[in-house]
Amino acid sequence: MKKDLKKIIRIAVLVLSALCLSACTEDVSNNDDTNNITITNKTPDPEPMINEPQEVSLLQIDNDDVFEKGYCEYFFDYEEEGEKYYQLITKAVFRRMWDTDTEWKIYVSERKIAESYLINYFESTEPTLINDGELEIHSGQWIYLYCEHNSSNSDEPNRSGYTIKYPFGADPERKEITKADEFQNYLLDVYGIPESLSDGHYAICDVTGDGNDDYVTSNMTGSGMVRVQLIVYDVENHVDYVLDGYDYSYKIIGVEDGKLVVDEIGPYGYGDPLIETRGTAMIDEDDHLVFVKELSEKDLRDFGDFKEEWIKEKIKEISITSAEEIEYVRWVDDEKSTLQIGIKYERPREDRETDHKKDIFVFKDDIKPLTVDYSFADKTGYARIVFADPTFESHFEDVNFDGEDELIIHRGTNPKGGLEMYSAYELKDGEYVFFPAFEWMYSYTVNEKDKTIECVRMGGAFKDKIIKTTYSYEDGEYLKIDEKEL
Repeated sequence: MKKDLKKIIRIAVLVLSALCLSACTEDVSNNDDTNNITITNKTPDPEPMINEPQEVSLLQIDNDDVFEKGYCEYFFDYEEEGEKYYQLITKAVFRRMWDTDTEWKIYVSERKIAESYLINYFESTEPTLINDGELEIHSGQWIYLYCEHNSSNSDEPNRSGYTIKYPFGADPERKEITKADEFQNYLLDVYGIPESLSDGHYAICDVTGDGNDDYVTSNMTGSGMVRVQLIVYDVENHVDYVLDGYDYSYKIIGVEDGKLVVDEIGPYGYGDPLIETRGTAMIDEDDHLVFVKELSEKDLRDFGDFKEEWIKEKIKEISITSAEEIEYVRWVDDEKSTLQIGIKYERPREDRETDHKKDIFVFKDDIKPLTVDYSFADKTGYARIVFADPTFESHFEDVNFDGEDELIIHRGTNPKGGLEMYSAYELKDGEYVFFPAFEWMYSYTVNEKDKTIECVRMGGAFKDKIIKTTYSYEDGEYLKIDEKEL
């Protein structure tokens, strides 16, 4: 009986505890007429969160990023959502950071400025902003930041920096556009060409060769001697290319086999009748828009009497661009079986010791024409490295003792030892191909009798010694078999 009573008491205590716990965690209200009280033990709600507007950074750089060149570029990109394409328009805040004594100049351009022209651009163009301020910018613009503290006047970077931000709490205006609209905006901003051009007055073709369509149109320019420029806009990379012949015009004919067909008309201002030449347009290895035409007999006329029928047929396989011109035309051999056509850059090049660009070899026999490009940098690739005072003179000679002559080309003098350098091409399966084993043979003499090659160089501490090295050719390489001082 006592055990049952204790059990009942324990149960009652547990029930009472549960009721008390419930009262502490929930609202308990009793508003009857007898006691008229309200009991609330609920934890009060937290104060509402206040979100301050965020400042979104478009660009943040420090002096380390621009110290070497003195500048950097920033493209204010478009925004894409699925298949939709938006131009952003905003008033951006431009601010210096950390070391605010360093001067920064800001240039806003509607087009990408070629890197080779940028320094000149900075020197000849008033900056859009100096140091700090606000500018209205939109997608499609290129922003260039030039820092006065750079490698041209200092030994190491400093603690300066720069940032471009949206204003606090401000969202950019978003305007839905198409790729064609971007092209039209570019034309309007850069050339002032009216919107009527968007009514289909342009061609679409992959001129850049990146697999994406580019937009192509023409622009009449000049006063007195008016000419027509060819304009290509790469809408994927937001970069334009302009072909301006100065005394030539370029007329768009259409697109054939994936190529942009163009007529070159000119030259103007010389009193001679204008000549129309059909060709194509492309982006060359220097990232320039160029006109490409087939070589013809009249192109060779100023260099000699090259009227052989086989030449007329063979040069139909050769093209040159508007950035190139013929430098010389000459026979390689006395039998007149091979013609060498030297091509140079149409405008002088600051990064090369000579304007000579390449040689084109045309063969009388059923042999494929050979193009040899030249480089002035020690880099890998197909271009042959050129040294001081190259003549590019060529001749035939058997330098690997296989009974067939190789085509040998002079590439100039290597100052290390006074070495005369050459390149060789051997005939294989109807075409001349590069013969790499001979590339570093120098100042050579071929000894047919013992099938060796002697190479002579200057040597010794006083450069007054002459060293002759003799090589044999075995299993595709030249092996040194003797060396002596003369």
